Amino acid sequence: MSALELVLLPTAFRYENAERYHAQDPSSDDTKAPPSSITSTPLPAPPTTPSTKDLLSHPIILLSSLYFLAYVGTETAISGWIVSFMSRSRHASPYLSSLSSSAFWGGQAAGRLSLGFVSDKLGVRRANVVYLCIAITVQSILAAFTGLPASIAVGLVGIVGFSMGPLYPGGIVLLTQLLPRRLHVAAVSFVGSLGQVGAAVLPFAIGAVVQGVGIGVFMYVIVGLLGLSLGLWFVFLGLKAKEAVGIQDEEEEADGEEY
Repeated sequence: MSALELVLLPTAFRYENAERYHAQDPSSDDTKAPPSSITSTPLPAPPTTPSTKDLLSHPIILLSSLYFLAYVGTETAISGWIVSFMSRSRHASPYLSSLSSSAFWGGQAAGRLSLGFVSDKLGVRRANVVYLCIAITVQSILAAFTGLPASIAVGLVGIVGFSMGPLYPGGIVLLTQLLPRRLHVAAVSFVGSLGQVGAAVLPFAIGAVVQGVGIGVFMYVIVGLLGLSLGLWFVFLGLKAKEAVGIQDEEEEADGEEY
């Protein structure tokens, strides 16, 4: 699969390079000129790459980083611990225990592929709230009803994955709508890296809790983490584009308000 990516990615993006990217920057005066003049005038000098200190100075990047840290950590914790939970707490067969992890990731893939039109219709702000509420509800059912047959529990885990699927891309969409284009690459890279920190830390923390209290608390911890993600998303939504960055042109601020 990696070899296939090595062939497909350069083919798909063969016309994209740094000069083309900077030429499309709406903050550049060249982009306001007629198309014919773009080819006859020198391209603007690439802007200075924002430093980590610059990124941390924007509240929207800090808040979105916490959201991605909580969300990515939660999905990784589910996939990492669900097999042990199903076998040790719900006494499922090895086949069904393993299938629960596959159901979660399969649900995620299906959700990201099929729920895009729902996000477009509702707006990514409202859509992610709906998805998180569904995930919390289904996860609460899994935690509260311990006598559910293992096959039904596997199906519910798949529904949790399905509802969580669009949460990551929805967060990226909102982040790029609220930030000027010059910060997009650095900001998305930064918040994505923080998300991977959550993927490393939260499963480890859950392991420490499970060792001390027991595997039965796993589902309740996930409900709490999903609730934390929802709370951080509401705080994320509380920042308007102008407040988030401090300097926004009118067009970018209008885009942010629309989302």
